[in-house]
Amino acid sequence: MVTIIQSGKHGLGKSNCIKEYMVVPGIGMTIDKAIQHIQHINSYVAKSFVSKMGVSAKFVNESGTLCPTLDTPTQALDLLQEAINAQGLTIGEDMYLAVNAAAHEFFDFEKGKYEIVAGQLKTNDDMVEFWADMIAKYPSIVAVIDPLRGQDSEAWMKLCERVSEVTYIVGDHFYVRPGLLNQTEIPSPVRTSGIVMYLEKITSVSDIYTCANKLRDLSNEIILSTTQGDTTDTFIVDFAVGLNARFLKLGGPSRGERSCKLNRLLQ
Repeated sequence: MVTIIQSGKHGLGKSNCIKEYMVVPGIGMTIDKAIQHIQHINSYVAKSFVSKMGVSAKFVNESGTLCPTLDTPTQALDLLQEAINAQGLTIGEDMYLAVNAAAHEFFDFEKGKYEIVAGQLKTNDDMVEFWADMIAKYPSIVAVIDPLRGQDSEAWMKLCERVSEVTYIVGDHFYVRPGLLNQTEIPSPVRTSGIVMYLEKITSVSDIYTCANKLRDLSNEIILSTTQGDTTDTFIVDFAVGLNARFLKLGGPSRGERSCKLNRLLQ
């Protein structure tokens, strides 16, 4: 999973409900071809933003991702589809999309609702319909990370019942860190189809290994992710391969901290 665009509550523009817009190569695509296509997609998107917003639109953040002004959540999805098609690829076959909603970040605690776009609030049930409609409109979305808060378990389960057959509903902030999760009973039925884990100072390799086995036994896919403030150390790539993780979430395709990991994955 490679993040091309970053937005969300703390980004520019009015759109709050998607923090990361990612591309995911199809299973049949080799790593070298995937990296080549992702670089071309990123370049296409950057040039498109520059033509509309000026040269500053091609600047990236510490995660190596573009941070343009977005006023609607579909703006970036449409552009990514356009960029994928421009490479002669088939969306939903050669290349997929994934989004990190980070719903906890755009929840308005005072009003008890989600502010998906500045001034536009939605209830839990509204959010279920919102994501179901989004996934129906963009069937190439293979995963949605944290579409709702973990506290809204009833709405989360409703969403799973609606869309789990066509896309992964993934928990990131939804779960506590692996070390604590290993000591916790997972609710039954399980409320995710995947989990994002980070190798941070407070989390050991053993914590992630144990947690991965626990969640796999509950039919969850494993996503290993890089962290903010990352370094050029490439162990996370070796770990993801050794762990046989379903996905490796790498951040953007720019900056040395990310490029070295793509190169290691290629090796």
